[in-house]
Amino acid sequence: RDYPCRIRRFEPGRALELEVRPPFFVVINTYEVEPAESGARIRHALEFSGPLSVPMRRVGIPRIYRRQLDQEVAKVIALAGASTNQ
Repeated sequence: RDYPCRIRRFEPGRALELEVRPPFFVVINTYEVEPAESGARIRHALEFSGPLSVPMRRVGIPRIYRRQLDQEVAKVIALAGASTNQ
């Protein structure tokens, strides 16, 4: 299921922070891009809060989210590349 995202922070070419609010908990996704010798380094942070955050951690939801990390970062890389090619 998809949930709407709210952009909490946006720094073009540097950072994106999104808030997602599935029922009874909040997920904050933060992406930060830093220049590196061979291109760029992307840092991803994930934060869970809300009434169901503790039970969700116990059943492994953060682990499932981390499995999707490669796909999410690949999308961010593609978006960053598209914006620099314009």
